[in-house]
Amino acid sequence: MQYFDSIKYGERIKEIREIRNMKQLDLAIAVGYSDSRQIQRIEVGSSTSSIDKLVELAQALDISTDYLLFGKEEHITDNKISDFLVDKSQAEQEFAFKMLAAFFENKNLLVS
Repeated sequence: MQYFDSIKYGERIKEIREIRNMKQLDLAIAVGYSDSRQIQRIEVGSSTSSIDKLVELAQALDISTDYLLFGKEEHITDNKISDFLVDKSQAEQEFAFKMLAAFFENKNLLVS
């Protein structure tokens, strides 16, 4: 069983906030706090957030709540891919497949 760690929770929020080039005040305003003090307390682990604020933080940071709470990254599964393609035409599905295949065949060219 995995337990909630408020310090790691705060560290993950700070890490993602900095990656997103957000200031504490930017994040505070995005989730409805009037100033950055609550974000600062959350980031150092001296305070946590309500479930509602957790969801708002995740949305503002464009990250899953699982990642914020436990450090688990959401991985794309076969079901997600199938769900995405289910309502697409055969031509759209084939095009998507060709785009993915081309990406993976040439990804080393994109990284260089």
